[in-house]
Amino acid sequence: MRKLYLILTFVFIGCSVSAQLDTDADFKRQVYDNEATGAFFFHSKGYGITFRRQYFMNGYNKQGYEISFLNLRHPKEVKSFNPFNDNARGFVYGRLNSFFTLRAGYGRERIIYDKTDQGTVSITAHWYGGPSVGLLKPVYLEIEKRDDPTVPLIIVVEKYDPTRHPINDIFGGASFARGIGETEVQMGLYTKFGVSFDYHHKDERISSIEAGVAIDYFFKEVPIMAATENYSFFTTVYLSFNFGKKWN
Repeated sequence: MRKLYLILTFVFIGCSVSAQLDTDADFKRQVYDNEATGAFFFHSKGYGITFRRQYFMNGYNKQGYEISFLNLRHPKEVKSFNPFNDNARGFVYGRLNSFFTLRAGYGRERIIYDKTDQGTVSITAHWYGGPSVGLLKPVYLEIEKRDDPTVPLIIVVEKYDPTRHPINDIFGGASFARGIGETEVQMGLYTKFGVSFDYHHKDERISSIEAGVAIDYFFKEVPIMAATENYSFFTTVYLSFNFGKKWN
């Protein structure tokens, strides 16, 4: 939560200096009509990618949409290994489903501190929000089995069942492709707030670092883990690396 408060405080401070936009720049900034960016980001419960398309309303304000795809992990997810097999692969013990979400939202951005010279940094604040589609893919594991002690162990792939698969019987995680056909959908909503710092030396190009807070809410509890509390509400802090361009 401390990270969340620091980011929000920075946004408010940035907005308070918006009066500094009218500076004596050493170069004349071009006013563009369009902007597009792609990004990859890390957040406190996973990682993802984003595409944005914005339209300039004036020299300092933009509106547009974004599409993001990311995973969301449960706070109790911990990588484990079979303690009796040195060749075993890692898996998350107790995880019933891998959870991903596809966000599609509308938002606005405002340049709160503009570049005053080539090679300087501009600061932009933004918010986005809209529907999200949660994707629950069941977890399959490789299970060690031996009905007869005189017969060597065999490994079979089975859908994880906490009542049938103790940790000592699990060899490791199965191929990620297993279970894709059984993926279930859960609908939700999201919103996000953040600030970005564009440091590219060319005005028509974008290379920026972005930090912010995102909130995802799903209409039903998301069953990620067995034998522990699951949630319908996720709050994450993220760091994004954005690349793109502007044009008329």
